Amino acid sequence: MYAGKVVESGPARSVFDSARHPYSAGLSWSSRPSARRSRATDPEVPGDPPDLTEQIVGCAFAPRCARASAECTAAEPPLDTVGPHEVACFHPLDGTR
Repeated sequence: MYAGKVVESGPARSVFDSARHPYSAGLSWSSRPSARRSRATDPEVPGDPPDLTEQIVGCAFAPRCARASAECTAAEPPLDTVGPHEVACFHPLDGTR
C-alpha cells in the first residue's frame, strides 16, 4: 500500500523477490539485511511521502518514481494483473502494459 491505496498484491514471497511496482521494489531492497553494507548505505525510496491532507491527482508515488511519465501525473493507474501480481502502475518493472 502507498498513500492508502493498494499498489501491488500477490504471494508474499513473489512480491518480495520479484516486485513489479517501483515502490514495492524499493521497500524490498531496502528491507533486506546484509552483512556487507551498513544501515547508512542501505538503498531507500527517494523523496518524501505525499501530504494526505492534499488531493492527489494521478499516481501518488509519481513524484518519487524514476519511471514516472506525464500519464502518471494525469491519471491514477488501475490495479491490473502483471504476472502473478496485481499492480497499479503504468510502467511496472517487468516492462509489460
